[in-house]
Amino acid sequence: MRRILGAASLARALLVVFAVRLALIVWPFASVHELVDRKSRPRTGASPASRTPARVVAGRVDRVARFVPGATCLVRSLAARLLLGWAGHESRLRIGVARPGQAGLEAHAWVECDGVTVLGATTDTHFTPLPDLPPRSRAS
Repeated sequence: MRRILGAASLARALLVVFAVRLALIVWPFASVHELVDRKSRPRTGASPASRTPARVVAGRVDRVARFVPGATCLVRSLAARLLLGWAGHESRLRIGVARPGQAGLEAHAWVECDGVTVLGATTDTHFTPLPDLPPRSRAS
C-alpha cells in the first residue's frame, strides 16, 4: 500500500511540474505567479504531525522534474509551492540574482518553509534575494 501511495504522490508531482511548465509557456509569469499564490495557500484540517514533511514534498518535485523538458528552477519552485500548500505548509517563493563575474547577471529561484530552503538550495553562487513580488491588483 505504501508503494502505491508513493507512486501516486510522484505522479501528482509530475503532473504539477508539467502543468506549471506549460502554464509558463502559455501565460506571462505574473499571471502564473498570481495563480500559484492563490492555489498554494495551505489547506486546513491536517494536523502538523500528519503532514508530509516539506523536504519530502520538495524532493518529489526534484525527482520528477528531470522528466519534464525545460523544468527550470522557477518551474520547480512554483510547482513545489503548490504541492507544499496542498500538503498544509506555508512556503515562500524566493528569486535572487548574482553577478558571477564578467558574464552579467544570473538568476535563481528557490522555496523556503519556515525560513529554511527546502528546494533549490545552491552553494556555488551567492544569490541576493529580490523583494517579494506584491500581489497584482485586479484593476491592472
